[in-house]
Amino acid sequence: MKRFWLLIALASLGLTLVNYSGAARQILLTLGLTTAGPPSGMQLIQTASMEPVILTLRKDPRQQGYTESKDPKDQPWIRYKIPAAYIWELSGTLGEDGKAGFAMSVWADTLEPSIPDEIERYSKCIPYIKRREECPQSAMMNTKAWRKIQANEFPVIIRVPPDALTLAEQQKSIGRVIPVQNERPPITDGSSGRSGPCIIRDDPVLGLRVFSAPPQLPGNTVTMNGCSSWMKIAGAGTRLRDGRVFRPMHFLKLNLDGTYKFSVKCNDGYSQDKSVHLSRCDLVGAYGIWSLDMLLNAHSAETWDRQYDQALKFLANHEIGRKEFKELR
Repeated sequence: MKRFWLLIALASLGLTLVNYSGAARQILLTLGLTTAGPPSGMQLIQTASMEPVILTLRKDPRQQGYTESKDPKDQPWIRYKIPAAYIWELSGTLGEDGKAGFAMSVWADTLEPSIPDEIERYSKCIPYIKRREECPQSAMMNTKAWRKIQANEFPVIIRVPPDALTLAEQQKSIGRVIPVQNERPPITDGSSGRSGPCIIRDDPVLGLRVFSAPPQLPGNTVTMNGCSSWMKIAGAGTRLRDGRVFRPMHFLKLNLDGTYKFSVKCNDGYSQDKSVHLSRCDLVGAYGIWSLDMLLNAHSAETWDRQYDQALKFLANHEIGRKEFKELR
């Protein structure tokens, strides 16, 4: 089977993409496909090409469950055929005989690939970069990506790492957002308004269980307010110059049978005000026996369930083969 690799064509231009949390990251823009291999250690490759590529997830023999064999050929695998323009990150090798984890970047409302639009947006900077000049924002205006971002529509990142998990492992991974103190969740009535344990409530509008950091006690940080370990890791959230504070919030979606469907961590805070600049939130879920993570807009919790289901449907529609085993008991 012919293997395709993405040709790094504009890397030397050193274009920098500022993500929506304000931190800069390096991107490598690509122009097409080639049969030559990518540079060693290449993790981030982006192209506007709609030519499909083959991505194969393979269970590592060291991972628990599903097969007693230590032979890599006996391990479960799943294979996708996806247009290259969707691929935001790649870890591993492409092709039917390859082994790769990958991430896709899509517009939240349509699930169309965002990379071609970002390439168009930043291609407007090439004349300035060649002259070693700073690229003005005016050069990138009136592009599709610019218009979407100005309308507060940001890409959703769908990450599929090559990790096969048992059902128990999946539930444990998703359920890590549940705060625990002394082996019990510190349930607090959200209406009491008291500081201390994390506030846990069910939001019927969002259809999510919500875990909120308590108000900060005078002279103390959030991590000293009696919250459990996840809040200590999360930190104090986001404080704006105008004095507003957006504390960490975590969310949990339950299936009808009470099992966990997915969870979302907004460690830098959550707000429905789209004018507030917050880092995106991390979703943890699963696709069959495989892990599935997403980076979501921190302002639109009411859309997360739909976006998660759309991601599962997209993967199912692009799946071209699999080999699975029943879970070992």
